[in-house]
Amino acid sequence: MVNRSKQPEISGFKKVQLHFPTPVTLQNGIPVWVVGDGDDEVNRVELYMGGGIYQEHKPLLAYLTGLLTFEGNANQSAEQVAEALDYYGAVKSAQPNDQCTMVSHYGIAFVAQPQFQLHSKNLVRRHFHAALSRAGV
Repeated sequence: MVNRSKQPEISGFKKVQLHFPTPVTLQNGIPVWVVGDGDDEVNRVELYMGGGIYQEHKPLLAYLTGLLTFEGNANQSAEQVAEALDYYGAVKSAQPNDQCTMVSHYGIAFVAQPQFQLHSKNLVRRHFHAALSRAGV
């Protein structure tokens, strides 16, 4: 058991190695930074979209727009996307901040390629405007 009445020994850092992101540009011109060395069992893909809580003209608009990235694409319905995410054991989330909205996708590393392809189909298509218009936003 740790003796909490005794101060731990203080020492300097040994060798600290920082991993810098690798910049990549997608075909549609969107810049992407890849962070990590690929040894983790769970991967996380994050997308930061401009527009957060301060830019909303209706409550929850940034949050709901973030969730729309998982609600189907030109080739798949929302049900098909949800079924694929369940099949791969993926989890999705959207978190609006003051100036941007973060959309996260967590998944198991050994099936990361099909998960990312599924998510990227939803991200690079410009179908949000039509969906928001139908919702009356």
